[in-house]
Amino acid sequence: MTNYPDYINQYLYYLDFNGRSKSTLKQYRSDLKKLSFYISNKYNLNSLYLLKQHREDILLNFESELSNKGLSDTSIKRIINVVLGLLKYHQIEIPSSLRKATEKRPQRLLYDSDFVTNEEFTCLLDSMAKPINRKESAARDFLIDRNIAILNLIRFYGLTPTQISNLNMSNINLGQGYITIKGEGTEGRNIKINQEHKLLITKYLNTFPNYNQLIYRTVHEDNPLFVAFNNKSMSYQVNYYSQNFTQMKRLSVRSIQKFIKVECNLGGLRKISAINLRNQYILDSLLKRISDKDLLKVLGLSSPNSLHRYKYYLKNI
Repeated sequence: MTNYPDYINQYLYYLDFNGRSKSTLKQYRSDLKKLSFYISNKYNLNSLYLLKQHREDILLNFESELSNKGLSDTSIKRIINVVLGLLKYHQIEIPSSLRKATEKRPQRLLYDSDFVTNEEFTCLLDSMAKPINRKESAARDFLIDRNIAILNLIRFYGLTPTQISNLNMSNINLGQGYITIKGEGTEGRNIKINQEHKLLITKYLNTFPNYNQLIYRTVHEDNPLFVAFNNKSMSYQVNYYSQNFTQMKRLSVRSIQKFIKVECNLGGLRKISAINLRNQYILDSLLKRISDKDLLKVLGLSSPNSLHRYKYYLKNI
């Protein structure tokens, strides 16, 4: 069993608590083990203070060592992105030189299977809208509006499961039809949602016993927008770690990924993930000639390089 330094253990615990899948956590552990091993061997010390003080030298040399070991560009980029997540969690400024070095590495090409067709998405929605009407599927049938609303946020607005999981009641204004996505700084970005998608969210919120009295929305604005559900008791779950149990339990990223997988199976579709849905949103946005600047802002990305492989795909179809 690998003994990680505390600052890595804290990050792994954070990821686990926020619903990352076992396979994702296993990959993160493997990637961060490489970083931990490198720092320990190179400096005979491994601490968060050391990483903060010498982050640029440590990380650029770490990337070079990965390259010297013959790892593929895709693997190196994945590992560095995991490390960037670690830095962000500990509020450590990310060296611009590391970002530039990572961006220069070629990205994996995109293929038809990386996207979702309109026919596939319509088939998925049609399948989800049909109640199964069996005892073991009662929770699934009850949550149809919530789950379809989540799919729409990914497919038509480019949100990630993490962004959806992190949404609070204070981030949505149903009267004006806006959802605010928090950025890394204090300023977020507003996304206008259409009437149909707004109604789905409203129908989902009306399944809360106290929603009609506005208790959930006005008193508990720090409550999550999308709440975890107990399939056995057929009730929304309370966050028992909150003060006086006043907050609800946030729907996890893993739960979002899981229900998409289950619904694809029920609909007789190929394996479709949130990544496929978001990829299609990006592709559609480029086809509509939305500017790189505006699209990057909506997606919460900083580098135009993030769009290169989508443009390359469009040129070759």
